[in-house]
Amino acid sequence: MRLINAEEIKFLIDDPLSPGFACLYELYDSIFTLPGEKESIDGFIKTSAFNKNEVLQNKYGPFAELWIKAVDVNQNIVGGVNFVVFCLPDISCVSVHIIYIFTDAEVRGKGIATKLLLAAESFAADWLRRRDVKYSDMYFFCEQNVPELMNEAEYIQDSMDSGIDPYERLMWWVKRGYRRLAIDYVQPPLSVNSEPCRTLSLNVRSDNDYIDASIVYSHLCRFFYITVLKNPRIRSGIADQVLNNIKTRGKIELMRRNIY
Repeated sequence: MRLINAEEIKFLIDDPLSPGFACLYELYDSIFTLPGEKESIDGFIKTSAFNKNEVLQNKYGPFAELWIKAVDVNQNIVGGVNFVVFCLPDISCVSVHIIYIFTDAEVRGKGIATKLLLAAESFAADWLRRRDVKYSDMYFFCEQNVPELMNEAEYIQDSMDSGIDPYERLMWWVKRGYRRLAIDYVQPPLSVNSEPCRTLSLNVRSDNDYIDASIVYSHLCRFFYITVLKNPRIRSGIADQVLNNIKTRGKIELMRRNIY
């Protein structure tokens, strides 16, 4: 266990297009090892380039995929968070999707992940302010591995490489207000060489028992085609099946906290 003062941690923006990003990706790569959930460095470079793609920005509304790294006093990278901010002009709100959040195994239990989550929220709000984006509400989403949908090998591998039992990780998110949406959720493949990920749930931070389906639909239209598939011009049958099922619903139930 590495001795570290969490109060001395700095949280800095990083970018897959910068030369130093390889160090942050190395830590990410050691933690996220399941094939269906793991993004390649080329995939991150592509989605980062979308931040300056005027065609996509005009079509979908302003958005940005961002990275924050946690750095100790010796300039060691001890954690990171990857998230995307979407403006949803069709429903006058904003969504933020926490895609990946992780810390070095040697510094866990010191609140760094919680501070990374708060840093992502702060950076997202600042990004919106600097662009003078007007919105009525902001919704925070994440995906989580669902233990009962994983096979034994996946469960063991996830526990070992992430350093936390999947059930304990789910409860970490529940304590921070995230609840599972009662939908049949499948994440489309991250690349042409990947398979769809069927072991994930979609979660949203909310105190309510329901969320308007239009919010989830608008968010996933962007998340699926920009962040996951990275190709809005080619339709995905898997993505469209999930989206069409959501589109037909008025509201979506959020599961009780004890069911995560």
